[in-house]
Amino acid sequence: AIGPQATLVPVKARASALCALCAWNSPAMGACCSLPTVNEPKNDTVPHGSDDTLASMDSSTPKQDDGVFSPTAEESSTTVDTAAEARRIDSRHCAEGQPAAEAPGIQMQRMEKALEGKALDPDMPGKMARRPSSTNISLDDYTAKHAQEFDRLLSFEDSAGWTFSRVSEGVHVYTKAMHGCDLLFFKGVAEIKSERGLHHIFSTIAKVEERPRWDDMCIMASTEQQFQPFYQYVYAQIQAPFNVVTPREFLMLARARFEADGALLIALKSHAYEGMPTDAKFVHGQFVEGGYIIRPKPGEPNVFVITWTGCVDPKGWLPKWLVNLLVPMQALTLAKVKKFF
Repeated sequence: AIGPQATLVPVKARASALCALCAWNSPAMGACCSLPTVNEPKNDTVPHGSDDTLASMDSSTPKQDDGVFSPTAEESSTTVDTAAEARRIDSRHCAEGQPAAEAPGIQMQRMEKALEGKALDPDMPGKMARRPSSTNISLDDYTAKHAQEFDRLLSFEDSAGWTFSRVSEGVHVYTKAMHGCDLLFFKGVAEIKSERGLHHIFSTIAKVEERPRWDDMCIMASTEQQFQPFYQYVYAQIQAPFNVVTPREFLMLARARFEADGALLIALKSHAYEGMPTDAKFVHGQFVEGGYIIRPKPGEPNVFVITWTGCVDPKGWLPKWLVNLLVPMQALTLAKVKKFF
């Protein structure tokens, strides 16, 4: 994601196609697509990629947060295979015939189809307690509980209100001013062809620990907690382009939802919790909201239209006018994934 990419602070002066102006990579590329990650074959030649509480954007911005909490005795003493438990609960719901807008278990079915039978990465409890909204719940019910967050992300796909900026490295770049926010939003849209399907695109940007191998702006990235297929916390450190600018760190929460047309949504936002990682040498930035929409292109097998969108507040002393000037560069971090396909 944690991701992962475009942190809105000036970017790298040395080699990178994104350096044309001076903008940082977003922390979310990789953080971004981190739910759920999959185990790729060991002979895969493609490298794998990667607080503030969610800021209120306007009256329609979803505000849902499990908060900071302490584990129960049961949570502290029990280790659960999250994916297996989700399947069990979904199967139970099917057996009970509970009414729903969609057939119970549909999210699990879509996930397994999209990932083509590949196994999810194992749970990583980390140092914090598990989010209560992810316990004893089916994947259908979990995504329904956070529907506003996913629907908000989908709304960014609409062209209304977006200003076209440029086409660069195969990425169509747009910006938009949102009511109640003094920072512009960015949107990058690009087509990627993956002969190995959606799971390969997913895994390329999901392995956050591998992100520094393909993203020269990323100092390090780590998974702080994951309970797939529900959510993942990702931490990333992004270097500054000049010595006078302090590098940034980001902690992001990622959730995924699978759509009827085969699309994958990955919703991202910064989130704070007690005991979260932090480094005094870094300014703690905020990924306000956004994420990825990975959608199959009709009539073209193995071609996907990827929308990478959101708003990043780098915090620190950077003036808002400068941050907004560099916003289009945020979207161009999508080119770093595109070049691998």
